[in-house]
Amino acid sequence: MHDIQLAIERLISRSEHERRKGKYREGHSLSCEALRLVQKGNVTTVLYARTLLECAKGAYYTSSLHESTMHLNALKKILVKIEKSIAARMILESMLVRANIMRRQGSFKEALTILSKHDIGYWQHHHPHLIPERLLIEGACRFYLKDIGLAEKNLESALGLATFHSDARLRSRILIMMGILAQVRGFTRKAEDYYIRARNDCVSRDDYYGEAAACLNLGIVLYRCGKFKESTNAIKRAQNLFKIAGWSLGVCRCTLALGNVKKCQGELRSSIRLYRKAEKMASNEGLKREQSLAFEYIGDIFFERKKLDVAERYYQKCLQLARSIAPKGDVEVEVLRRLGELNLMKEDHRIALSFLNKGLDYARTLQDRLEEALIMRALGRLNTTTGDIEEGIAHFKGAITILKDASCNFELAKTHVCYAQILLEEISDLERREIRSAGDGFETDDEAWKSLIEANYLLREISTPYLAAKIKDLYTLVLKNRRTLVDLQDERNKGKHIIRLTQSSDYVLYKKLIGVSHGIQQVWQQIQFSANFTRPILITGETGTGKELVARTIHMLSDNGKRPFVAVNCAAIPDHLFESEFFGHRKGCFTGAMIDRKGIFEEANGGTLFLDEIGELTPLQQVKLLRVLQECSVRRIGENTERPIHIRIISATNQNLEEKIESTILREDFYYRINSEHIHIPPLRERPEDIVPLIVSYLCGNDRGEEEREVLIDKDALTHLQKYTWPGNVRELFAVLERAKHLRCSGPIMPEMLPVRVRNGAVSRNPEKQPYLSYGSKSKVQLEKALTLCRGNKAATARCLGISRGTLYKELRRTGLEHFIRQKPAS
Repeated sequence: MHDIQLAIERLISRSEHERRKGKYREGHSLSCEALRLVQKGNVTTVLYARTLLECAKGAYYTSSLHESTMHLNALKKILVKIEKSIAARMILESMLVRANIMRRQGSFKEALTILSKHDIGYWQHHHPHLIPERLLIEGACRFYLKDIGLAEKNLESALGLATFHSDARLRSRILIMMGILAQVRGFTRKAEDYYIRARNDCVSRDDYYGEAAACLNLGIVLYRCGKFKESTNAIKRAQNLFKIAGWSLGVCRCTLALGNVKKCQGELRSSIRLYRKAEKMASNEGLKREQSLAFEYIGDIFFERKKLDVAERYYQKCLQLARSIAPKGDVEVEVLRRLGELNLMKEDHRIALSFLNKGLDYARTLQDRLEEALIMRALGRLNTTTGDIEEGIAHFKGAITILKDASCNFELAKTHVCYAQILLEEISDLERREIRSAGDGFETDDEAWKSLIEANYLLREISTPYLAAKIKDLYTLVLKNRRTLVDLQDERNKGKHIIRLTQSSDYVLYKKLIGVSHGIQQVWQQIQFSANFTRPILITGETGTGKELVARTIHMLSDNGKRPFVAVNCAAIPDHLFESEFFGHRKGCFTGAMIDRKGIFEEANGGTLFLDEIGELTPLQQVKLLRVLQECSVRRIGENTERPIHIRIISATNQNLEEKIESTILREDFYYRINSEHIHIPPLRERPEDIVPLIVSYLCGNDRGEEEREVLIDKDALTHLQKYTWPGNVRELFAVLERAKHLRCSGPIMPEMLPVRVRNGAVSRNPEKQPYLSYGSKSKVQLEKALTLCRGNKAATARCLGISRGTLYKELRRTGLEHFIRQKPAS
């Protein structure tokens, strides 16, 4: 008998171990084996109860919900025979399993009722370690019941307690649920961060289920952002892990998610096969929520195919099932929107408006920002179709704002296309003339053009042929309306000039370092000089001027060019992670230190460490780095030994470090330590002669593998680009060129393809103060004329001439006008 009990104990222990690793099938098999041994021999009642509890958990995690309930019912009868102090913990654990079963079946209120049978004080007294899991289940149930505020409080409390108890497994589950909550509220980037953190935690512990859950939700976020390839990889990884873990619910959800990816890509046949497969799985397993979603998505396919009656039948089946799970819940809101869109297509506007208004009220009550935006898009179509153009445009703009804030790029692109289509096809010529005559600055064709540009830009990395084709058709319609279809011969006949820019090796200083101006040539000379030594270098310049490019060029030209180049944004590293990130840590030295980890200094050993935004370091962080720079060695957290390092430090900032020294924000000794050599990159507005080389390099070369070797550009467009002040410098220029590239379709770049800010930035409010001088050195007459126009104000004169104030002073000295430097401006 003693041997049998030992064998059962081992099996229970192994079952729990496998389950915690996410290997649910193996764990369940071991618990069932233990139960068979229990039934063969005489064992204690406590051991019998523990075995039944482990079997219930194993059955639950393999989605055998009926079997799990059966074990829980048997356990309930046995627990009354056990001493209360011993039975208390097992009672609470069985309540958690039963509540999870209710949650999985969509019975969220029943799950909350089970958990509320004992107050939190009882849980605290008998087993405080179970409280975080109880709060997680409560938070999930309240989320699906759309009590968002209370759900958030439950999850935050659960995360704090799980961290306090060092329960990494439960912590990853809570992070996933918090990600889902953030996603619904429109915080897409925040949700993505939660999922990545949870996934990384699970990978380090070989937690298959946790990694799978994180990958699935990450995949959903990615396809909503239009990243279909990455989304598919994440979801398929989740599906394989769920199969290993033996969790059929997860496999079902992955199948639905893969169907959504295929639908977004326009592959309707593949998507409906996946939806039907998921619906069958959900029906067999009794998963009501997943079955209702499958009905909803199948309805979407028939809706896309214009089979509206069939689509409506599936939507009604979904609505009936969704209301039985959670009235006014997440699924019902989605279906109300779809029924509204369906009736809009059937031109039954009254019923469509009823569904959409009801859905909008639910979405706002539930704080579901994504659904709110999609319903507003549908209302925009409805209002515009029924003649309420002003209200319709307001709804479209509201939807665009929400989706842009949430970074839902795919839905945002679809909304822009829908908006442009409505403006171009649904508004009559008479209404167009009325809008134009209103004189409010609103032009439907211009609005449509801007929306198409935005959609095209958002879809540049998204594989959506059907949307791309739609955009192309709408482009043609806009151009037809405006009669500005670009044809080179026609443009020449109208007296407009198309300039042909060609690639030249004279533009290239080194690989991606491009320029012909005196300023960039000086930078190149400093780069060549700096590459010959390993002293610390400080690179300064405005944002977007290419500080990291200069640092990489120095590294590649140096003797350690084949060694590591590690770039770090100092502003992105939180203070509490600073030492761990830079110096590394030893396994077990603090909570979450699962493995020995190299720091940034060790990763860059033998090569170059690039510290971007060095001015953001706190004085304490500066002290810690200063010691490493002086001693050339680091000590990992939790170790006593020093590790020697040999690296070159290159720092960069867009701030004035001398001012920081004066205000004691920056330590003087640290500043001089990182500033053995100083390279300043002039802003793009001070070197407009580099605009042409940068345009040609970006659109023709730059290792893009493009065949065209020339760029056609309208003279006015080039003038706009050369006269704009470029506050974002080269980075902003490249963003503008990327947009123009997707619009020109191998034709010339025209002024209307440039953003409004670039076109307006080239026009002065006072015609007399136009930058009338050519770029380069200024003559004495030109300088005197500019100073007279600006009444002796040097800052205004420099802006008028399109040069910096320092360059103005140099020109004044060169031309013998240095007395103007000391002269005060006229009042």
